[in-house]
Formats: sequence, structure tokens, C-alpha cells
Amino acid sequence: MVPAREGTLRVLRAARAARGVRRVVLTSAFHAVGWGHPHDGHVFTEADWTILDGSGVDAYAKSKTLAERAAWDFIAAESGGLELTTMLPVAVMGPVMGKDVSRLQPHRPAHARRRDASRPQPLYTRGRCP
Repeated sequence: MVPAREGTLRVLRAARAARGVRRVVLTSAFHAVGWGHPHDGHVFTEADWTILDGSGVDAYAKSKTLAERAAWDFIAAESGGLELTTMLPVAVMGPVMGKDVSRLQPHRPAHARRRDASRPQPLYTRGRCP
């Protein structure tokens, strides 16, 4: 979890120091928002975060949540005018890159179940879209 958080902050500090960089687009994940909540039809907004000690929250969800929160805290406290947008894909589909693929989490939420790949998937964002 520390590498995800520190790596995110390192990129933001470098972007702030670089000339001409106005906005950073961070690829987060819906894991930063939708894990640990009851399955009650809740509509997620920018105010929602994964409940870190909630049911089914694994290390990946914790690391994505902590990294994105650190990014927003950085922007609020020391951005120097830098803007941030985060993209929170629900699923990433594509060919397997190698033969060693870990299995899916047994307690994944309903929105993480496999869907018809021909239908567009929702994409959640925080901040201003580029």
C-alpha cells in the first residue's frame, strides 16, 4: 500500500515541478469507491470512498483508495495550481498478458461480475474531465 501512495505522490510532485503541466489524469479504480458498502442500490458520488475495514475489501482496494485519497489531499494542500482528474474504471477487459493469472476474489461485489463485453461499461470520474 505504501508504494501505491508514495508513487502517486511522486508523480504529482514531478508534475507540479514540470513546466507546462496543468493537469494530471490518474487512473484509479472503482475499488477506491465501491468496496465495503452494503449492496443496497446506493448510487455512488464523488463523496463516496471504499470503507477500508468493510467486508470484502482486499489489499488492492485499500491501496487504490489510499493512493487516490493521498492524491486529492495533495491537490488540496500543495498543488500549486495543478488540476487532478481521476478515472475509476469498473473493469478492464482485454487479452491475458501471460500464463500466470491470479483468480478473482471470492467476495467481489455485484458490479464486478463479468458482463457482456459488447455493452459499454460505466466509467466513474472525479474532478474535471479533460
